[in-house]
Amino acid sequence: MWREPRREETGAYQAYAANAGPVSGHLSTCTVRSWDPEQDERVVGALHLRASLQGDIVEVPLSPAVAGDRAWVESFAQAWLMGLALEYYVRPDEIRAFRRDWVEQGRRRASLVLYDTMPGGTGYLKRMVQDIPRLAARIVDHLETCACDRACYRCLKDYWNQRVHGLLDKRLVLRTFEALAAAIPGAERRPLDETVRFDSFLEAELYRLLEEQGLPLPTIQQVVRDPLGRAITRADFIYEQAGIIILTDGRAFHAQDAVKIIEDLDRRNDLESRGYRLLEFTYQDVTMAPGDIIELVRQALAGAPGDIQWMPEPPTQTEAQKFAEKLSLRNPAFQPGGRLRFPDGRSLSLLATDLEQRQALILVDVDAWTQDAARWRRELAACNQARLAGWRVIRVPSAWVGSREGQELIEKVARK
Repeated sequence: MWREPRREETGAYQAYAANAGPVSGHLSTCTVRSWDPEQDERVVGALHLRASLQGDIVEVPLSPAVAGDRAWVESFAQAWLMGLALEYYVRPDEIRAFRRDWVEQGRRRASLVLYDTMPGGTGYLKRMVQDIPRLAARIVDHLETCACDRACYRCLKDYWNQRVHGLLDKRLVLRTFEALAAAIPGAERRPLDETVRFDSFLEAELYRLLEEQGLPLPTIQQVVRDPLGRAITRADFIYEQAGIIILTDGRAFHAQDAVKIIEDLDRRNDLESRGYRLLEFTYQDVTMAPGDIIELVRQALAGAPGDIQWMPEPPTQTEAQKFAEKLSLRNPAFQPGGRLRFPDGRSLSLLATDLEQRQALILVDVDAWTQDAARWRRELAACNQARLAGWRVIRVPSAWVGSREGQELIEKVARK
């Protein structure tokens, strides 16, 4: 935080203040409106609050030849953002850009900064740097085939950049992107079928991965309904005959907000209860460990049971113990606690277990998921392994233990 000096009061302000009395910038209903900003130290002329975060950025130095041309800089920035949206399905609120100016050794410098709005980064900018020639070629192709003269809503313009619409001109930057596209390319990738539509970059990458590895291709974006025809969720990928649903979880959308996490768990519990086998993959899974994903999908499609061991263990928390005991009273097939141990030594603590039906309830610390990305990924991976071993996994948000929602879940699970 820091303070800025007050601006010099104008003649108009002085006249207004003479009639209105001391003004501190508060509403007329504010109880401290009468504080005199010139006399009271509690009034700060300008107070800025900021947070220090770690994330991904790409900084592009701007040569003096283009730094002074605002139209070129804005067109260049928006073209990159357009390319990211086309290739990686990046939403306008996920990657943003601004111009940075500074003085170094008496000389003015400028750069274009593209930054990831999510703390820790989504990985889009890392892929962009690795894919510059191909991404630039995609941008050139889209700009050249667009019928507009300068810019339109099919290329550089969108709702979010209305303030610079008058500056945007694709003709200014086409030659630059052509030069970038002519650089040494990375490994050639076969384009996706244009009739297949995805909601995110993760979905497109996973589909491409399944296709390249010769696996059967799933149905895309299918709405899954309950017996009454009510929609449960829209599955990213579904193998209907095998009863397998694959969900891709970007952290920004699926694990940064507690309400969203609980909504997801509730819907996915419904899918589990209706006999679907879920596989949940994160951005890191898709981009950093594609071989592991392929092996899991192959194993799921083959129906090969995984090697997993159940061990007795009481719940560690008092409230969790009470929840498990209530479930056991409603359905004696469930016993409190338990632990699943995997061949690699990892394990998963259980809230309650029905050994006969191979059904496991797991307590999810929602706050921990929002704060610890590694824990979130580990627990998703453990649930995938449990499902492949034939277990049905029902996850209980920690906020539900001892609540009305928790009691409703007990009733629902006990009836199955």
